[in-house]
Amino acid sequence: MSSIKRLTTTLVLAGAIAAPAASALPASDPIGVSPDSSPTVVQAPASASTGFDWGDAGIGAGGVLVIALLAAGGVATLRHRGVGELSRPG
Repeated sequence: MSSIKRLTTTLVLAGAIAAPAASALPASDPIGVSPDSSPTVVQAPASASTGFDWGDAGIGAGGVLVIALLAAGGVATLRHRGVGELSRPG
C-alpha cells in the first residue's frame, strides 16, 4: 500500500473513532429548566445592528484563502513530483 493511501486510511479511521456517537435518547434535563420556572424574554439592545458584519466576512474570506493556498500547494507538489512517481511502489 502506498504511503499516501496509508496516510489517508489512517486519517479517515482516526476521524471515525474521534467522532461522537449519536444518541436517540432524550436528555433528562438538557438545560436545567424546571417546570415551575417562568420564561425570561431577552431583547437585543436598540443600538444593535442587524446589517452586514464585515468582521465575519473577513474571517470567512481568510479561511477560503487559506484553503485555496493549501490546494494550490498540493497541486504544485504533485506536478513537481510527477504523476509517474506516485504510482511506483515505494
